[in-house]
Amino acid sequence: SVRLSPCDRPLQLPELVVSLRGMLCGARAAFLANSVGSGLLGAVLERAPELAGAAVFSDPICFELSSGDVLHNFLYAEPPCCGGRWPRDYVHAVQRAMVVLEPSVQFCFRRTFWWTHNYIHPADLPCDALVVLGGCDTVADPHDVRQALEAYQRGCVERGETPRVRLEWHEGWLHGGLHSDEAAQRRIIRDVLTRPWEAHGEGGQREA
Repeated sequence: SVRLSPCDRPLQLPELVVSLRGMLCGARAAFLANSVGSGLLGAVLERAPELAGAAVFSDPICFELSSGDVLHNFLYAEPPCCGGRWPRDYVHAVQRAMVVLEPSVQFCFRRTFWWTHNYIHPADLPCDALVVLGGCDTVADPHDVRQALEAYQRGCVERGETPRVRLEWHEGWLHGGLHSDEAAQRRIIRDVLTRPWEAHGEGGQREA
């Protein structure tokens, strides 16, 4: 595994790509991103496809940034106090209180997060990817994401191509459900690290 060096300010995307290239030294890595992090990972993969050997997207927003629901659900939607959907509304309320209303997060999403820069189409993924979706997600509508990715998979099959995306659906999971299931984490990481890496972009040696 690799770590970014301490920095006195957040790295801009071009700087992050340069830093990752320097750390990997021509090797490829497996990446895992959740929620908003999927947008950053998508942006990195589009700009440096040679870095990726495998990717896991958990409750991603990066495939649905063309939908206004993602912006509204994260920044503006207020869960009802008594919506009858506990714990879904409770998790949404905690997310809003502890993350969305935090001043630096607000500044980031309203002033420095360029939505179009963080979108990636599954056909543009440079490596095979696993997408893990929770059926009770309250940010990107998981049913819309699933429908879009399944349509992409069907199109690949019709053209005689192998889809770059595998889907894993968990009906009862809330947003970030993967973080609360250690067994699923271990299984997914083991699968990613043992599955052959067949990069669709430029090659490179493997970095565990």
